[in-house]
Amino acid sequence: MLTRLFLVLLCMMQCILAFAQNETIVKVGMLVNDSPASLLSVSGEPAGIGVDLVKRILNELPLKTSFIHFNDRQQALKSIESNDIQLLVGSFEESLELEPFNIVSSLPYFIDPIVIVSLKKHISMKEVLSLVFNRLFVIVFVGSLVLGLLFTIILFFLEKDKHPHFEGCSTKEKFSYSTYAIFTCFFRDLLYDPVTTLGRVLLTIWMVFSVFAITILAALVTSSVLHLMKHGGQSIYSINDLNNSKVGILLGKPRLNQVLVKSGSTPVLYVNLETLFQALTEKKIDHVAVGKSNYEEYLSLNSSTSSQFVESNVALGFDAWTLYVNKYYGSITLKEPLINIINAAINQYRNDFKLYRICSDYTSHPEYCVF
Repeated sequence: MLTRLFLVLLCMMQCILAFAQNETIVKVGMLVNDSPASLLSVSGEPAGIGVDLVKRILNELPLKTSFIHFNDRQQALKSIESNDIQLLVGSFEESLELEPFNIVSSLPYFIDPIVIVSLKKHISMKEVLSLVFNRLFVIVFVGSLVLGLLFTIILFFLEKDKHPHFEGCSTKEKFSYSTYAIFTCFFRDLLYDPVTTLGRVLLTIWMVFSVFAITILAALVTSSVLHLMKHGGQSIYSINDLNNSKVGILLGKPRLNQVLVKSGSTPVLYVNLETLFQALTEKKIDHVAVGKSNYEEYLSLNSSTSSQFVESNVALGFDAWTLYVNKYYGSITLKEPLINIINAAINQYRNDFKLYRICSDYTSHPEYCVF
């Protein structure tokens, strides 16, 4: 009897030790095409904001790390649901749908503005003119003309009987010459030399005003041209324009999915950026809603297709990236769940700017890691 009890206890101890030994190896799933969250470096090593964050945290623990690569978001989610991996890195949002599988989301480690991307549409001349000659441009231009006419009248009465150019000229010729002098001065070309003190003061004031007016007009035209280059041909000017349209998004974005449903659009899920933008190019969907960092990384790798797309001015909030972690992993070896250690580390790294430094290696907006 005692021998049998001893054998049972021995078997239980071996099982516990075997479980603890298995737990020291944590399998980390990562998306290899989800820059800047996770990617493969030129040398083929795992890299990215989320990957570097996980590496730093796990290096401080008595755990061995094994990275499992995924090209497909759906396959990665299935793997963590079935516990084939214990941690998943990518641009995933917090998801309550994974809780039945004992998967929880960490604290956010990066926030990314969500942009709407569409295929460029043909821009009519009317749209170009309406953009260039906007309300502010018209106000400044018309105001300058009215003020120029007023200065013309004042100059005419100040100089009509004293300036040598006006001798022997009719009133009509004197007024036309004053008009010409004022408006050539407006465009920085002083062809008229006043002979009266008040005339010189008047033209000085007019020249100072013209500098500001011309600068404003030139700035407005320049900004309009830059806007056309970046946003010209867009079809989304408010969230209401998404109504009754198909909008492609990446898997693992439950909050964005809800926002699009409430806007009256139909979200269509895709497993990676390549298939997402391919669907937009092939007009299987009307628009794409994606994190700005993901979009910029896609354009940098696919510069030949960048001219096809246009980014809308409408923003849908921020995409908060989290890590997906097995809820109970680490309870034996680490004496507490790994998710608790990860959340504490994210808070600490955010406060001591370690997270900022990690982000600065992969994005031009490291401030999105400190919020």
